[in-house]
Amino acid sequence: MQDVKLLWSRSFGDVDPYLSWYFDNVSSPGNTVVCTTEGKVAASLQLIDYDVCIGGKIYKSCYIAGVCTDEEFRHRGYGSEIMRFAEEEAARRGKDFVFLCPAIDGFYERLGYKIWFSLYENTVLPDEAAKQECRKADESDIDYILQVYNDFAKNKCGYVLRTKQDFLRIMRAHELFGGGIYITDSGYFIFEKSGNTMHINEMLCPIDD
Repeated sequence: MQDVKLLWSRSFGDVDPYLSWYFDNVSSPGNTVVCTTEGKVAASLQLIDYDVCIGGKIYKSCYIAGVCTDEEFRHRGYGSEIMRFAEEEAARRGKDFVFLCPAIDGFYERLGYKIWFSLYENTVLPDEAAKQECRKADESDIDYILQVYNDFAKNKCGYVLRTKQDFLRIMRAHELFGGGIYITDSGYFIFEKSGNTMHINEMLCPIDD
């Protein structure tokens, strides 16, 4: 696992405290797939369990995270091999499907993956953002946050089923990047900071525009 952690850091640039937090709280030997060659970890990925509701039906799934191949061993097919193994392992565990958020285009399409949803980005000026009255959430606010999420998601075609523990992990992870979960009278938003910029990764609250 230490070799997997080092490969993750080299591949994605993550460092402590987030790196150690992730491997202490999300990653485990039981959800890690590795390809070894020449006595080294050549490639690795994580299989993270998620329940997903689609069209009112709950499906068991795995989110594939952290797919990476050591630069020394690239272009040998190891990435494709661990993806195939991960899919087979997910099926053995009774999962209905796997999904991921790719950092690159083209590779996963060759393995048969198709776009399920897309993300968009919008920029909000500080004076507009300041109109939202909010406060930083703590553990005692998790029930409220979960209720807002469930009220929003229940009529949607597809969404991830979340628990209090899920939101607590989300809160702790974003706090490591100078952010967290902030709540308003009618919702919440989750953000991290980079310099003077706030990156809001999720927002469920009414806004004028």
